[in-house]
Amino acid sequence: MIKATISKEEMYQMYVVEKKNSKHIADILGCCAATAIKILRINNIPIRDIIIKANDNGVIINGKKTCIKCNTEKLIKEFTKRSKNKEKRKNTCKSCCTKIRKEWSQTDIGKNSNLKSRKKHYKTDKYIIKEKRYRKSKKGKVAIKRSQRKYFQTHKKETNKKLKEKRKIDPLFKLSVTARNSIRNAFKKNGFKKNSKTNQILGCTFEEFKIHIEKQFVFWMNWENYGKYNGEFDFGWDLDHKVPLSSAKSEIELIKLCHFSNIQPLCSRINRDIKKNKLNFILQ
Repeated sequence: MIKATISKEEMYQMYVVEKKNSKHIADILGCCAATAIKILRINNIPIRDIIIKANDNGVIINGKKTCIKCNTEKLIKEFTKRSKNKEKRKNTCKSCCTKIRKEWSQTDIGKNSNLKSRKKHYKTDKYIIKEKRYRKSKKGKVAIKRSQRKYFQTHKKETNKKLKEKRKIDPLFKLSVTARNSIRNAFKKNGFKKNSKTNQILGCTFEEFKIHIEKQFVFWMNWENYGKYNGEFDFGWDLDHKVPLSSAKSEIELIKLCHFSNIQPLCSRINRDIKKNKLNFILQ
Protein backbone atom coordinates (compact mmCIF):
# COMPACT_ATOMS: atom_id res chain seq x y z
CA MET A 1 0.00 0.00 0.00
CA ILE A 2 1.38 3.44 -1.02
CA LYS A 3 1.60 5.79 1.99
CA ALA A 4 2.76 8.99 0.19
CA THR A 5 2.58 10.56 -3.27
CA ILE A 6 5.37 12.14 -5.34
CA SER A 7 4.89 14.17 -8.47
CA LYS A 8 6.36 13.03 -11.78
CA GLU A 9 8.85 15.97 -11.73
CA GLU A 10 10.04 15.07 -8.22
CA MET A 11 10.49 11.43 -9.19
CA TYR A 12 12.41 12.44 -12.33
CA GLN A 13 14.61 14.80 -10.26
CA MET A 14 15.45 12.10 -7.68
CA TYR A 15 15.79 9.11 -10.02
CA VAL A 16 17.37 10.61 -13.17
CA VAL A 17 19.11 13.82 -12.08
CA GLU A 18 20.18 12.95 -8.51
CA LYS A 19 20.55 9.27 -9.53
CA LYS A 20 18.76 7.88 -6.49
CA ASN A 21 17.82 4.23 -6.87
CA SER A 22 14.32 2.76 -6.86
CA LYS A 23 14.73 1.61 -3.26
CA HIS A 24 15.04 5.27 -2.16
CA ILE A 25 11.78 6.15 -3.97
CA ALA A 26 10.15 3.04 -2.52
CA ASP A 27 11.04 4.19 1.03
CA ILE A 28 9.38 7.58 0.41
CA LEU A 29 6.28 6.00 -1.15
CA GLY A 30 6.13 3.33 1.54
CA CYS A 31 6.13 0.44 -0.90
CA CYS A 32 8.52 -2.20 -2.21
CA ALA A 33 11.14 -1.52 -4.88
CA ALA A 34 9.22 -3.57 -7.46
CA THR A 35 6.14 -1.30 -7.06
CA ALA A 36 8.35 1.80 -7.28
CA ILE A 37 9.71 0.51 -10.60
CA LYS A 38 6.15 0.05 -11.90
CA ILE A 39 5.26 3.64 -10.90
CA LEU A 40 8.36 4.95 -12.72
CA ARG A 41 7.35 3.05 -15.84
CA ILE A 42 3.77 4.39 -15.67
CA ASN A 43 5.21 7.91 -15.54
CA ASN A 44 7.42 7.16 -18.59
CA ILE A 45 10.66 7.62 -16.64
CA PRO A 46 13.56 5.57 -18.14
CA ILE A 47 14.39 2.62 -15.88
CA ARG A 48 17.99 2.38 -14.73
CA ASP A 49 17.65 -0.44 -12.17
CA ILE A 50 17.62 -4.11 -13.07
CA ILE A 51 15.26 -5.76 -10.62
CA ILE A 52 14.68 -9.45 -10.08
CA LYS A 53 11.49 -10.59 -8.30
CA ALA A 54 10.92 -9.03 -4.87
CA ASN A 55 11.12 -11.03 -1.65
CA ASP A 56 9.92 -10.26 1.90
CA ASN A 57 13.51 -10.40 3.18
CA GLY A 58 14.80 -7.92 0.59
CA VAL A 59 14.99 -7.40 -3.18
CA ILE A 60 17.74 -7.73 -5.74
CA ILE A 61 18.42 -4.32 -7.27
CA ASN A 62 21.10 -3.67 -9.91
CA GLY A 63 22.13 -7.34 -9.59
CA LYS A 64 22.66 -6.91 -5.82
CA LYS A 65 21.05 -8.37 -2.71
CA THR A 66 21.31 -7.74 1.04
CA CYS A 67 22.33 -10.69 3.24
CA ILE A 68 20.01 -11.20 6.24
CA LYS A 69 22.93 -12.48 8.35
CA CYS A 70 25.61 -9.81 7.89
CA ASN A 71 23.26 -7.07 6.54
CA THR A 72 25.71 -6.35 3.71
CA GLU A 73 24.68 -5.59 0.14
CA LYS A 74 26.50 -7.96 -2.21
CA LEU A 75 26.44 -9.04 -5.86
CA ILE A 76 23.90 -11.70 -6.82
CA LYS A 77 26.69 -14.19 -7.57
CA GLU A 78 27.61 -14.12 -3.86
CA PHE A 79 24.31 -15.91 -3.07
CA THR A 80 23.73 -19.62 -3.71
CA LYS A 81 20.84 -20.61 -6.00
CA ARG A 82 17.70 -21.89 -4.31
CA SER A 83 14.57 -22.87 -6.25
CA LYS A 84 12.20 -22.51 -3.23
CA ASN A 85 12.73 -18.73 -2.95
CA LYS A 86 10.82 -16.38 -5.23
CA GLU A 87 14.03 -14.81 -6.47
CA LYS A 88 15.72 -18.24 -6.79
CA ARG A 89 18.52 -17.25 -4.41
CA LYS A 90 19.26 -17.88 -0.73
CA ASN A 91 18.78 -14.99 1.71
CA THR A 92 22.21 -15.69 3.29
CA CYS A 93 25.42 -15.02 1.33
CA LYS A 94 28.00 -17.74 0.60
CA SER A 95 30.56 -16.52 3.17
CA CYS A 96 27.95 -16.44 5.95
CA CYS A 97 26.73 -19.93 4.94
CA THR A 98 30.32 -21.21 5.18
CA LYS A 99 30.75 -19.71 8.66
CA ILE A 100 27.46 -21.27 9.82
CA ARG A 101 28.49 -24.69 8.46
CA LYS A 102 31.92 -24.51 10.12
CA GLU A 103 30.41 -23.55 13.49
CA TRP A 104 27.84 -26.34 13.20
CA SER A 105 30.43 -28.95 12.16
CA GLN A 106 32.44 -28.25 15.34
CA THR A 107 29.48 -29.16 17.57
CA ASP A 108 28.94 -32.78 18.71
CA ILE A 109 25.75 -33.12 16.64
CA GLY A 110 27.50 -31.74 13.55
CA LYS A 111 30.53 -34.03 13.95
CA ASN A 112 28.34 -37.15 14.30
CA SER A 113 26.17 -36.13 11.35
CA ASN A 114 29.19 -35.52 9.08
CA LEU A 115 30.77 -38.82 10.14
CA LYS A 116 27.58 -40.78 9.41
CA SER A 117 27.11 -39.13 6.00
CA ARG A 118 30.76 -39.81 5.03
CA LYS A 119 30.55 -43.45 6.10
CA LYS A 120 27.31 -43.88 4.16
CA HIS A 121 28.87 -42.27 1.07
CA TYR A 122 32.04 -44.42 1.23
CA LYS A 123 29.94 -47.61 1.30
CA THR A 124 28.01 -46.82 -1.89
CA ASP A 125 28.82 -48.90 -4.99
CA LYS A 126 29.25 -45.75 -7.06
CA TYR A 127 32.02 -44.45 -4.75
CA ILE A 128 33.78 -47.85 -4.52
CA ILE A 129 33.88 -48.27 -8.33
CA LYS A 130 35.06 -44.67 -8.78
CA GLU A 131 37.78 -45.08 -6.12
CA LYS A 132 39.08 -48.34 -7.65
CA ARG A 133 39.22 -46.76 -11.10
CA TYR A 134 41.08 -43.73 -9.72
CA ARG A 135 43.63 -45.85 -7.82
CA LYS A 136 44.47 -47.81 -10.99
CA SER A 137 44.91 -44.67 -13.11
CA LYS A 138 48.32 -42.99 -13.53
CA LYS A 139 47.09 -39.84 -11.83
CA GLY A 140 45.78 -41.85 -8.87
CA LYS A 141 49.00 -43.85 -8.44
CA VAL A 142 51.10 -40.67 -8.43
CA ALA A 143 48.73 -38.99 -5.94
CA ILE A 144 48.76 -42.03 -3.60
CA LYS A 145 52.58 -42.23 -3.66
CA ARG A 146 52.82 -38.50 -2.99
CA SER A 147 50.41 -38.69 -0.03
CA GLN A 148 52.19 -41.76 1.39
CA ARG A 149 55.56 -40.03 1.13
CA LYS A 150 54.16 -36.89 2.76
CA TYR A 151 52.59 -38.91 5.59
CA PHE A 152 55.84 -40.83 6.19
CA GLN A 153 57.87 -37.60 6.38
CA THR A 154 55.49 -36.02 8.92
CA HIS A 155 55.09 -39.25 10.98
CA LYS A 156 58.54 -40.77 10.44
CA LYS A 157 59.32 -41.70 14.07
CA GLU A 158 55.87 -43.17 14.73
CA THR A 159 55.88 -45.17 11.46
CA ASN A 160 59.38 -46.57 12.03
CA LYS A 161 58.45 -47.58 15.56
CA LYS A 162 55.32 -49.41 14.37
CA LEU A 163 57.21 -51.16 11.55
CA LYS A 164 59.97 -52.23 13.97
CA GLU A 165 57.43 -53.74 16.36
CA LYS A 166 55.63 -55.48 13.50
CA ARG A 167 58.89 -57.01 12.25
CA LYS A 168 59.46 -58.51 15.71
CA ILE A 169 55.96 -60.03 15.87
CA ASP A 170 55.25 -60.99 12.24
CA PRO A 171 57.96 -63.15 10.54
CA LEU A 172 56.14 -63.05 7.18
CA PHE A 173 56.18 -59.24 7.21
CA LYS A 174 59.89 -59.20 8.14
CA LEU A 175 60.67 -61.67 5.35
CA SER A 176 58.74 -59.64 2.75
CA VAL A 177 60.46 -56.38 3.80
CA THR A 178 63.91 -58.03 3.61
CA ALA A 179 63.17 -59.52 0.17
CA ARG A 180 61.93 -56.17 -1.18
CA ASN A 181 64.93 -54.26 0.15
CA SER A 182 67.40 -56.88 -1.11
CA ILE A 183 65.99 -56.92 -4.65
CA ARG A 184 65.58 -53.13 -4.85
CA ASN A 185 69.17 -52.52 -3.66
CA ALA A 186 70.50 -55.13 -6.12
CA PHE A 187 68.77 -53.41 -9.06
CA LYS A 188 69.92 -49.98 -7.90
CA LYS A 189 73.53 -51.12 -7.38
CA ASN A 190 73.70 -52.60 -10.90
CA GLY A 191 72.15 -49.48 -12.46
CA PHE A 192 68.81 -51.08 -13.41
CA LYS A 193 65.25 -49.92 -12.72
CA LYS A 194 62.88 -52.24 -10.85
CA ASN A 195 59.68 -52.27 -12.96
CA SER A 196 58.02 -55.42 -11.58
CA LYS A 197 56.64 -56.31 -8.17
CA THR A 198 58.85 -58.30 -5.79
CA ASN A 199 56.63 -61.41 -5.76
CA GLN A 200 56.70 -61.47 -9.59
CA ILE A 201 60.51 -61.36 -9.57
CA LEU A 202 60.64 -64.03 -6.81
CA GLY A 203 58.31 -66.25 -8.84
CA CYS A 204 55.97 -66.96 -5.89
CA THR A 205 53.88 -65.31 -3.19
CA PHE A 206 55.46 -64.32 0.14
CA GLU A 207 53.52 -67.12 1.88
CA GLU A 208 54.99 -69.68 -0.54
CA PHE A 209 58.43 -68.10 -0.15
CA LYS A 210 58.18 -68.48 3.65
CA ILE A 211 57.33 -72.20 3.29
CA HIS A 212 60.26 -72.62 0.84
CA ILE A 213 62.69 -71.15 3.43
CA GLU A 214 61.23 -73.23 6.31
CA LYS A 215 61.77 -76.45 4.34
CA GLN A 216 65.53 -75.70 4.29
CA PHE A 217 65.81 -75.07 8.05
CA VAL A 218 68.33 -77.11 10.05
CA PHE A 219 67.59 -78.11 13.68
CA TRP A 220 68.73 -74.82 15.29
CA MET A 221 67.03 -72.46 12.84
CA ASN A 222 63.74 -70.68 13.62
CA TRP A 223 62.09 -67.31 12.93
CA GLU A 224 63.20 -65.92 16.29
CA ASN A 225 66.93 -66.08 15.44
CA TYR A 226 66.43 -64.78 11.86
CA GLY A 227 68.83 -61.89 11.16
CA LYS A 228 70.78 -62.27 14.44
CA TYR A 229 74.60 -62.23 14.52
CA ASN A 230 77.21 -62.40 17.31
CA GLY A 231 80.24 -63.76 15.41
CA GLU A 232 79.56 -67.40 16.40
CA PHE A 233 78.26 -70.37 14.41
CA ASP A 234 74.66 -71.58 14.71
CA PHE A 235 73.49 -68.42 16.51
CA GLY A 236 71.50 -66.64 13.79
CA TRP A 237 70.80 -66.94 10.06
CA ASP A 238 70.36 -64.73 6.99
CA LEU A 239 68.77 -65.04 3.57
CA ASP A 240 71.54 -66.05 1.20
CA HIS A 241 71.66 -66.21 -2.59
CA LYS A 242 73.39 -69.43 -3.64
CA VAL A 243 74.79 -67.63 -6.69
CA PRO A 244 75.57 -64.05 -5.52
CA LEU A 245 73.58 -61.20 -7.08
CA SER A 246 76.85 -59.31 -7.64
CA SER A 247 77.79 -61.87 -10.33
CA ALA A 248 74.93 -60.73 -12.62
CA LYS A 249 76.14 -58.95 -15.76
CA SER A 250 72.74 -58.03 -17.22
CA GLU A 251 69.20 -57.28 -16.03
CA ILE A 252 67.93 -60.66 -17.26
CA GLU A 253 70.66 -62.49 -15.27
CA LEU A 254 69.83 -60.42 -12.17
CA ILE A 255 66.12 -61.31 -12.39
CA LYS A 256 67.03 -65.03 -12.70
CA LEU A 257 69.28 -64.84 -9.63
CA CYS A 258 66.49 -63.16 -7.62
CA HIS A 259 64.24 -66.22 -8.16
CA PHE A 260 63.19 -68.00 -4.94
CA SER A 261 64.99 -71.21 -6.01
CA ASN A 262 68.32 -69.37 -5.67
CA ILE A 263 67.64 -68.32 -2.05
CA GLN A 264 68.47 -70.33 1.08
CA PRO A 265 68.76 -69.77 4.85
CA LEU A 266 72.44 -69.64 5.86
CA CYS A 267 74.28 -69.17 9.16
CA SER A 268 74.99 -65.44 9.69
CA ARG A 269 78.66 -66.11 10.55
CA ILE A 270 79.22 -68.05 7.31
CA ASN A 271 77.21 -65.61 5.18
CA ARG A 272 78.83 -62.41 6.47
CA ASP A 273 82.40 -63.48 7.27
CA ILE A 274 83.27 -66.57 5.20
CA LYS A 275 81.16 -66.83 2.04
CA LYS A 276 80.47 -63.13 1.32
CA ASN A 277 80.28 -62.83 -2.52
CA LYS A 278 82.23 -65.98 -3.46
CA LEU A 279 80.96 -67.72 -6.57
CA ASN A 280 82.20 -71.29 -6.01
CA PHE A 281 81.58 -71.50 -2.28
CA ILE A 282 80.93 -75.03 -0.98
CA LEU A 283 79.23 -75.37 2.40
CA GLN A 284 80.95 -78.04 4.49
